[in-house]
Amino acid sequence: MYFPFAEVHVKGWVLPLLGFTAGVSSGFWGVGGGWVITPALFILGFPMNLAVGTSLSFIYAQAIVSSLTHKKLGNINVPLGLLLFIGMLPSVELGARVVDFLKNRGEVDTYLGYFYFFFLLLIFAFTFFESFKAQKKQSEEAVISWKEKFPLSLLPPFLSCRGMKVSIWSGVLVGILGGFFSGLMGIGGGIIFLPLMIYLLGLPTKMAVGTGLFNIMVGGAFGTFTHALKGNVDVLGGLLLLAGGGIGARIGALATKYAPGTKIRFLFSLSVGATAISVILRLKGYFLPAFLIILGVAGVMCAIVIFYLWRGNYEEKMHKMGKRGA
Repeated sequence: MYFPFAEVHVKGWVLPLLGFTAGVSSGFWGVGGGWVITPALFILGFPMNLAVGTSLSFIYAQAIVSSLTHKKLGNINVPLGLLLFIGMLPSVELGARVVDFLKNRGEVDTYLGYFYFFFLLLIFAFTFFESFKAQKKQSEEAVISWKEKFPLSLLPPFLSCRGMKVSIWSGVLVGILGGFFSGLMGIGGGIIFLPLMIYLLGLPTKMAVGTGLFNIMVGGAFGTFTHALKGNVDVLGGLLLLAGGGIGARIGALATKYAPGTKIRFLFSLSVGATAISVILRLKGYFLPAFLIILGVAGVMCAIVIFYLWRGNYEEKMHKMGKRGA
């Protein structure tokens, strides 16, 4: 299939499949799916500015589906999500302008590609070691909490969040950081929102997932509009991604009901690390290995998430049958 905006040919089944796997990861980790879609489009031959803009438009659409499911599960704190959005709004535009500046200089692929690699590597290293330690200690929440060491977390006024107090100032700062990376890399901000909300704001993992998705849903509309005005969105590509993403997003969100927070963080770190490897391979010219890695990892993680959902449903049914038998 030919995509006129990107001027590339891609098999018709590839983008819906990518959308499905990214949708599952979005619902399960609250990261929008841009960590899969943006590098995958780049690997498939989309210019980086189109990969970023198209990814962001997909993220916004499927985040709506995931947010509705997480709302039913009680994983969303709406006031906190709106607070993050306040910080995110101006910084999304800043990130998009950086992309536009690099595009005009003809350096967008190189600079953003390498920045993406080092950014993903940093997220992988921190989250992997933290979640690994947490699993060994069988702790549901983060072993290392930086909240007490974060100066802004002690400044009033505070926002109540399930018995915890979150400083409005620290919430706005998290929104600013997430918004900038959203506009810069087309990742929806979730890949940085998740660790920041867990380690700096002190939120439980599942609430961080749901609230992050809500913020992506609210803020993604502005980011998509900004990139569309700059000609960075391939409409046909976005629609094909969404065809599979809507289904995957609901599956991923439902699976969080049955997966412990430490497992969610650990699987997240492995996926991010594999994506970093695929990006550096693409930058070095190894297109096929890069594509196979990102598609393979997304597929494996998708299967694991679906397994969590199946096992959880099965155990619930067995439990209900046992009660009836008693």
